[in-house]
Amino acid sequence: MNPAELLDLTREGLLIVALIVIAPLGAAFAVSLAVGLMGRLTRVTEPGLGQLPRLIVVGATLIAVAPSAAERLCQFSGRILGLIAIVGR
Repeated sequence: MNPAELLDLTREGLLIVALIVIAPLGAAFAVSLAVGLMGRLTRVTEPGLGQLPRLIVVGATLIAVAPSAAERLCQFSGRILGLIAIVGR
């Protein structure tokens, strides 16, 4: 295995992590923005008020993304384990 292949695998792994993380972070950002705007418009300054909607939306997003994320991770880890077996010989 040459350094270019190792760099490609590292890049692919980081891309998979980024794709998995973007959905929950985007959902949390959108909900935080909406809750903050509603709090600003209604002048409600309760800090705990925004936690529950964010938790619910991030949990739902993780449940929605989990099947595709697990499939990508399984494919990637299968490739990595196959390469480890080849290099270990």
